Amino acid sequence: MTRAQFQTVAFCAPALVAGVALGFFISPLLRAQTAPPVPGRTPAGQASAREPEPVEHEALRREIAGFEHDLAKRTARPAEAEDQQKRLLARIPGLQASGDSEGLLALMQELAALGEPGYAAALEIAAFFESAGKSPLAIWPNDPKFRLIFNPAMLDLSAWALRHPHGVPDSFLQRALVALEECGERDFAGPLLEFLSTCETGEVSRKACDRLERIAYPSSAPAIAAALRSQAKLGHSTWDLCCILARLGSEGALRELEELAKSQDPIASADARDALAVVRPPAGREAVTASGNRSGSRYPNGVEWGDVAVSFAGTTLTSLDQLDDLYKAAPQNIPQVLIVERRGKPRRITLVFEANVTTWTWEDD
Repeated sequence: MTRAQFQTVAFCAPALVAGVALGFFISPLLRAQTAPPVPGRTPAGQASAREPEPVEHEALRREIAGFEHDLAKRTARPAEAEDQQKRLLARIPGLQASGDSEGLLALMQELAALGEPGYAAALEIAAFFESAGKSPLAIWPNDPKFRLIFNPAMLDLSAWALRHPHGVPDSFLQRALVALEECGERDFAGPLLEFLSTCETGEVSRKACDRLERIAYPSSAPAIAAALRSQAKLGHSTWDLCCILARLGSEGALRELEELAKSQDPIASADARDALAVVRPPAGREAVTASGNRSGSRYPNGVEWGDVAVSFAGTTLTSLDQLDDLYKAAPQNIPQVLIVERRGKPRRITLVFEANVTTWTWEDD
């Protein structure tokens, strides 16, 4: 061995010995970390395994369900969807015979998940619920089950039913209006206006107008006016739609009212003129506000938007603030008469103020 080789070995030997020693001490620790856990035993240094925590955020759960629903509709093959539809339809008679409403509701959701091929059968179940007089769909929006029932597939069914209302049970149409508004995840002004253009049931159309009032926006004024013209031909809800346009108060909405006031349709033109008279009242007359509230007081049932307050308990009224003060000073349990002018005609409303309740009756003068 040469002198240079000897010096190299002498220099590297300590480092080699240190590396071997370090490996001797570290390798047991590495084996402990990488060894698979023994069933029933938690290895030292490892945290106990836990079940994944359920997702508690309701909006996220519903968004995921919506994605899954949309994906299933896009990827389903026509033949598979037809076979599934047949299997689901075969279960309806048995569930109806046994009166299993929960089973029928679950089946209705499965049919709705098929998309349009399953909608007709799903609505047959809704008709069965209506005829039975007790429906699991008839729950309040604040019930925890409400959003479980009206899942993304059922919301799609609801929007479709509003666009194709012929033959759909009125009770389901009313629930559809509530569901699409309360869930608040999609803009349903479009299908709602389409529905109002064809709805032939006065009560349902009025409920639709109530919903529309809360979501209407100025850019929807032309569509509202179109629905109003259709409703004028059907004979109902024209005044409600005129009120919505007047309450919007935008330049476009008032322009639509002015055009309707000039139309040849006697119902639409009369209602439009009356609505314009509310937003542009004559001097000395103040109409009740759209919400029915002013200065913290709530006007009693029987008083509607557009009413002009004339007198209360024999006192002539010049403003709604004056009416507020008279309400607060009115004696309890003694009938008081409020006279309002509604669309040019006087109406007498008899009020009885109690501790927590106000009862009322009305009659036209």
